[in-house]
Amino acid sequence: GSLPARTGSRHMQLQEDPPVGVSGAPSENNIMQWNAVIFGFLSKMFHPNVYADGSICLDILQNRWSPTYDVSSILTSIQVSLHLFNNYVVLCH
Repeated sequence: GSLPARTGSRHMQLQEDPPVGVSGAPSENNIMQWNAVIFGFLSKMFHPNVYADGSICLDILQNRWSPTYDVSSILTSIQVSLHLFNNYVVLCH
């Protein structure tokens, strides 16, 4: 399993069986960079774990990263963290 083959496989899996409310695909020029959409947010919003540049503070993207996570599970985790917004739960900053 080379990296491009695994990435292509994960992209196909995401296209064939996407989690509800999310979509994503690798960048045309860089398979290590993905573009994703989480449906349901129509305007700018404040969230204590999303930086102004769009970076997201989420444990599985930071110190709890594991190659066992697939794109679907990462997008779902981000979606859940945005929906469960709690002013008292700030993971970073």
